[in-house]
Amino acid sequence: DCDVYLIAIVMCPDRKLKWFKDNGCKPSEIRDIKTAVIDCWKKKYVPDGEGEEIEPETPQIQLSKYSLPGIEPPPVVDSIEGYLTDPLVPTSSIVNVGGYMKYW
Repeated sequence: DCDVYLIAIVMCPDRKLKWFKDNGCKPSEIRDIKTAVIDCWKKKYVPDGEGEEIEPETPQIQLSKYSLPGIEPPPVVDSIEGYLTDPLVPTSSIVNVGGYMKYW
């Protein structure tokens, strides 16, 4: 197995982890893939290009006084966890813009 293939599939916004479920992977295998993708993202994704691991910033969100207790702020922009929990993008949307590279 090569992580780059797994990561490439997960980074397809119309496939993500669902592709593995649809293609017969066991839940434990999907959990392992998710962990590998998150670990790789945290290790390699560096916006300033210096090669250091970055810590995501905690968003400074002030909730309304009318908010329900226990409501958590949305995930940090560009978090891999947020990406993985976002709904799949329809394949037609990707095709309409000219493919994956133009979509991103």
